Amino acid sequence: MKRVVSMLIVAAMFMTMLSGCQGKEKAEDGSGGKTELTLWWWGEEDVPGSKAWLEETVDAYEKENPDIKIEMVQQTSDQLIPAWETSVQSGKGADIQFFWTGTYTLMYVWDEENRSLADLTELIPEDEMEHWMGTEGISWDGQPWAVPWYQVSIIMLYNKEIFAQAGLDAENPPASWEEFKDACEKLKGSGVIPFEIGGMKDGFDSPWLYATIGTSAHDSVQEFVSAAVEEGSFTEDSHTLWLERLKELNDSGYINPLTMSNDFPSGRESFLRGESAMGLVTNGQGMQWIEEMGGDEKVGVMRIPEFSDGDMAGKQNVQSQAFGIPEFSQHKEEAADFLVFTHQPQQLKRFYELTRNFPADDRFDPDSLQLEGEKFLWDYMLEDSTIYPSLYIPTMVNSQGNYAAAQMVLSGKTAKEAAEQIENTAKEWRQMSPDEYDNFVKWSKNCE
Repeated sequence: MKRVVSMLIVAAMFMTMLSGCQGKEKAEDGSGGKTELTLWWWGEEDVPGSKAWLEETVDAYEKENPDIKIEMVQQTSDQLIPAWETSVQSGKGADIQFFWTGTYTLMYVWDEENRSLADLTELIPEDEMEHWMGTEGISWDGQPWAVPWYQVSIIMLYNKEIFAQAGLDAENPPASWEEFKDACEKLKGSGVIPFEIGGMKDGFDSPWLYATIGTSAHDSVQEFVSAAVEEGSFTEDSHTLWLERLKELNDSGYINPLTMSNDFPSGRESFLRGESAMGLVTNGQGMQWIEEMGGDEKVGVMRIPEFSDGDMAGKQNVQSQAFGIPEFSQHKEEAADFLVFTHQPQQLKRFYELTRNFPADDRFDPDSLQLEGEKFLWDYMLEDSTIYPSLYIPTMVNSQGNYAAAQMVLSGKTAKEAAEQIENTAKEWRQMSPDEYDNFVKWSKNCE
């Protein structure tokens, strides 16, 4: 039944895509007199307000370029990749395509002879690209293959009032693993949930835990990329530690006992309701929560505690979501021109105003920032950032290995058993995807 439903969904998306392409051809044959671009996007659930910004930006661009019409098509998390892959196979689809970064972008540029993305160096001047931020996860062979849109981080908020009530220093949140455990014990004794990790019923919070805890035992991005191709890596201590920490937090009663029953968004919002002392949230939504909960005096942004002693410990994870231009697009120049327009200072300013999120461009003026938490986070991200590691391992290992492993730990299994689940998934991936395996070998050498 699941297979039938999936086939029906892909078929429906394909028919919608063809309909959009037919509409474009109609505009080009003289009936409309305009060049129509199709933009497939995702992000509202990641960064609330991004839809309003896109609509406003498209409207402003069309007014400046009356011969261009841009059709926006919003994708869901489940639709995004299947719709894109269907369009690659058919050679028809969007002119501007949203991409998650890391593996989700680079897998379409590794094969030099069959790349699915257009070469941006042929479309956009180098002096424009120099302003882009967070391009590590979308670059290959020394150049970016997608245009970064916004920077997103999984940050930790803490409730200063709850801290004070538990006898903790509200201006100095825990910075080490031992301090974090001590704070959790006091918070638990005061009758609140110490650390809200969100709902794990669907497993969607596992990448957030991987990003905040999973990097702490590592020194470089290469350790994640290489783990994909080095047998047994995911059962090594550095890759198992995040599961050990998660199990200890769960067994000690420091996280929400309903975590495995809650879904992704509803679990996170226990922090917003004042039921939890610390919680995970995206940076843009976190700023909205701070304002809703009473401002900087009530809620603060804390550094990620050093859960271990790796060089990446205590650093703030950052990724830049991006737009690419498909190789099959018949309007690459027009698509590139629109993407350059999105990076002009006025558009960057409006993106922040509508989303409270940081655009991925150094022309954004940080003097626009309103909250102390935002100013702290901006400096933290600029000066002491690290990767979002789920984007640097095979997608299959992330979605089938890490998701299941976190759920196993929260359901009573040991960290070792959970790590073996990840390694077994990686072993299966190595056997099933020899071409992708070879690309990860190249990538691991590229990271050195």
